[in-house]
Amino acid sequence: MKKYIKDLTPETVIKRLRQGEVLTADTGKTIELLDGLLVAKDAGDWAVGVVIGTRDITQMYFDDPEPQIEIKVGGFYRTRDDRKAFVFSKNSEGKYCVVIENELPYAVFEDGAVFDYDDDNKDLIEIWIDKPVIVTRGKNHEVIDMLKAGKTYDCIKQECNVSKNTILKLKKEMGLPVRCRKSKVNYDEIKDLISKGYKNQEIADKLGLKYTTIANFIWKHPELKRSK
Repeated sequence: MKKYIKDLTPETVIKRLRQGEVLTADTGKTIELLDGLLVAKDAGDWAVGVVIGTRDITQMYFDDPEPQIEIKVGGFYRTRDDRKAFVFSKNSEGKYCVVIENELPYAVFEDGAVFDYDDDNKDLIEIWIDKPVIVTRGKNHEVIDMLKAGKTYDCIKQECNVSKNTILKLKKEMGLPVRCRKSKVNYDEIKDLISKGYKNQEIADKLGLKYTTIANFIWKHPELKRSK
């Protein structure tokens, strides 16, 4: 792809020549920088210490590689230094206007190269793709599995080595009922379970309470004691 030097600043042209790039014209003439001197070659002839004249400025170009990406207004792209850049417009000169968060806008050519070549790190090199969020399976997932399986607080605390507060928090996040401390023992609920033949440990497991809590509650309410 031809990048005519008339579209570049003198500083950019010199910088690219110092980097070893060669100016070319459709006539076959070339100009390159060797040992600090401009050397022109044309049809087998060559000259040292030449200057880039007005005709050269309009006819000569750098032969840039074809763009590897297609720049579009409204697209996000990755810069050479791995930052997210947004192309917000295309100016009258055909250059794309780009902005990176917390920085001033700048321009790039259609191949993504920075206009003034002062900061190659801002070149657009590929379309930006948000990196996937990798969720690792941790201890909380084990607690959730046990809650889904109906395991008791004591069982979960022992198996997963977590606090009761952690279990309560996960239950809330899962939308499972969580009993308030003031009303953790419900008389009618326990009476109903006893009438259905539930034993103390089974009631404790079902309500997420300790066995001793159920036993003490029944002891305080003799009418709930089972007939032998």
